[in-house]
Amino acid sequence: MLTGVRPLAAFALLAAVLTAAAPDATTGREFTRAWVTDVPAGFAAPGVLAVDDDLLLRDGTSVSALDPRTGAARWRHVFTRSIPTDWVASGAALVSRSGGPTPKGDTTYLTGLSRADGTVRWERAGIDGAGTWRGPYGGGRVAAIPAWDGTRREIVGLSPESGSSKWTARLPGGCDRVMSSGSATVAVVFLARCADGDRLLARDPETGAPRWSAEVGHGTDLQVDGNSVVQVHDYRLTVYDATTGRTVVERAGCWDACAYAVVADLLVLAYSAGSDEVIEAFDPTRGSTRWVHRQPGSAGRYTRLLIAGDRLYGVLDAGQPAAVDIIDPKSGTGRRSRLPLPGDPVAAVGSLLLTARYADGVGQAARLRVAAFERDDGAMEHGPTDGWRARSACDLLAAEDLTTLGPAYRSIPDDLPSAAGCRYAGKGMEIEVRVWTEPSARLAEELLGEFKNMTGGVRTSALADGNFTSGADTRAVYAREGRTVIRVSSAYIPLRGHLRAMARAAVGRVDGSAVTYEPSPLAWRADTAAAPAGDVFVTLPGTSVTIHEPPGSPLTLAAYNPFFDGPTRLRQNPGGVFSSTASRYTSLSPNGRWGLILPDHPPKKGGYAVSLTDLRTGRILKRTLPVAASRRVTAPFWSSDSGRLLFTVRSTDAQVGFVTMDVPSGKSTFVSTYADEDVGEFDVFWSRDETGVVSAFGVEESENQDEDDTSYDTYALRLMDMSGRSTGTIDNVGDPDLGMPDPYSPSRSRFVTHCPRRWDALCVTDAVTGTPLIRIDLYTERLLGWYDDDHLVVWRRENGGYRADVVDFSGAVVGRLADSTSERESDAELFYIRQPPL
Repeated sequence: MLTGVRPLAAFALLAAVLTAAAPDATTGREFTRAWVTDVPAGFAAPGVLAVDDDLLLRDGTSVSALDPRTGAARWRHVFTRSIPTDWVASGAALVSRSGGPTPKGDTTYLTGLSRADGTVRWERAGIDGAGTWRGPYGGGRVAAIPAWDGTRREIVGLSPESGSSKWTARLPGGCDRVMSSGSATVAVVFLARCADGDRLLARDPETGAPRWSAEVGHGTDLQVDGNSVVQVHDYRLTVYDATTGRTVVERAGCWDACAYAVVADLLVLAYSAGSDEVIEAFDPTRGSTRWVHRQPGSAGRYTRLLIAGDRLYGVLDAGQPAAVDIIDPKSGTGRRSRLPLPGDPVAAVGSLLLTARYADGVGQAARLRVAAFERDDGAMEHGPTDGWRARSACDLLAAEDLTTLGPAYRSIPDDLPSAAGCRYAGKGMEIEVRVWTEPSARLAEELLGEFKNMTGGVRTSALADGNFTSGADTRAVYAREGRTVIRVSSAYIPLRGHLRAMARAAVGRVDGSAVTYEPSPLAWRADTAAAPAGDVFVTLPGTSVTIHEPPGSPLTLAAYNPFFDGPTRLRQNPGGVFSSTASRYTSLSPNGRWGLILPDHPPKKGGYAVSLTDLRTGRILKRTLPVAASRRVTAPFWSSDSGRLLFTVRSTDAQVGFVTMDVPSGKSTFVSTYADEDVGEFDVFWSRDETGVVSAFGVEESENQDEDDTSYDTYALRLMDMSGRSTGTIDNVGDPDLGMPDPYSPSRSRFVTHCPRRWDALCVTDAVTGTPLIRIDLYTERLLGWYDDDHLVVWRRENGGYRADVVDFSGAVVGRLADSTSERESDAELFYIRQPPL
């Protein structure tokens, strides 16, 4: 039965020739592979669903039913005039939603199929599903299928057996559409988008009469299961009684959604609390927590909870192959294990755990690989025996292998639940070693082959029993030595040419020994303490932005500007409330003490005046810059100590120089850059050590530029001293205009730009040598800044709004600081600082 999940990367199930592999029949692990099925590529959204004794697969043309115990196809229904996009199971019926073109335009269809043989029992044209269907997934009886009549703008309850309309109803006033819906025996529930916020609407499944409603602010996920309605909204998870609408339990900590499952008489919830991950069993009958377990978030966060019989599987986001906690929901005891091969667990049936993942080897079309793994309660993971020497992953590389990191490099143990690991860091760069020790050489060979298919690996020169490189720029080298699989990888461009030699050295040091580690925790027992308080999320008045400041974050939101005109909202201490100031500030100093205001329009006469406000005392200082009234002052950049300001000075949009100003004295100097023919089009910012300034200039014009707006594929950076004299040039960089307050990292050892000729990638460059360090394949029009020296904060579109994601140098999202629900807030003004306000 598939239950509520946190979002995972989508996988595709595309087309329909199903070929099941023979069982693995290899012992030595708690899980052994029972079968595997490859589904060839197609072109539409996928679906995998476990319903009682069936595994249902949906691709761009058909729906198929497999026996989950063998992987054998039981039946397949092909849609000849539409593409299936969604489904819900009800008893003996499977109702599919599809759409396709007709001579009169696109038409939607709801089709009732027999779960026994896939034959069509009924079909309704012109009727659509009510938003995205949200359960029940287990095949329990559904009294009415929630549908939507777009012509009449009405919600409809359909009979799952015949497809006939049991009732119709209009949405309440102010509500214009249904985003998702779910149905159970006692209620049909709709999540409606309304003018005053999202709303849950529960209807009687037989008559359509209103049962109850609840305002939920901004709803993101809905699940109806048994007598429980689970709604994720406003970063909280709320469980309602499906019959009465009574709130059963509510938990915060759902920034990236929450995982939840209904197990017998318990609700099992997984959510974040500070830096910890919490899993809790709540008894709705008693209204109290049965048990709760918390662990460091660094040991893995739950992405989904899967149920099979009396077992609960907690799937962790801890690398591949997938790590799972096998949990007894009654006693609250758990044991950590991992699957032998890569794949995302999507369903559990009996003693089987089902996974799905893309497999697209070089020269092959992408295909979906669905696999089933049998769990043996009597088997335990094999650790090293007396005949095997044990090593740590940090023993595999030595100083002679790491000369590129310098003699002062550090080795940092970094074990995951799925593999042993070590990070080697030096000279501002990093190498990662990841190790999997298998029970046998044959299993290690199979694991290496799965990694090769998963990454599109290419065979490299012989390093060990098997090896390959992956990534367009050879970011990783995989090798096998006996029963050990090793990956040596780095995101840093200068290190990639050394990875094969490092992999060869690591293989030599394994030499038949076992690289050991203990997943944390290997086994655990929950306690009966009260559930911990979840994370706190704050919605900023005057905006649609909600912020999250996790414990240990180096950034604090000190102030923000409301979306519409209005004064800056400021808080005096971290975690405090925001209060309106007297003015709307252009920027804040890095220490949060000073607020700067630039005039909206150049003065017609007199000097160019700017305002500085001491945010600690409220004192306002007027300072006049040595700039002619006909010129315009733009782009303020603060020095890192908040003691100086740098402005670009323009005349009719062409740069003519820059001004530096001491804070708070206001002593300022104008410097002309007119003599440098290259400089003039772009703003000036501080140099790495802040003893000079930098300005970009275009080198290679873009072929796709607008005739009224020159753009470039490549740029260069002119380095200048404080007199405007050139001191050097950094060539071959991308567009530096990313909308951030400072392109340099906190240590000022590197800076970020777009990549040359690549608007869909970011490049990190060494600030001293100009050497390219990192290319991050990630499109964004704006960066909010650096999170730390190894992470960036990206402001990017998401579901009609924007969100501030913390991304690492692989482009992976590792945290989130804020998000908005309005597309108008592309230029949201959020003022982050690195230390408490002064």
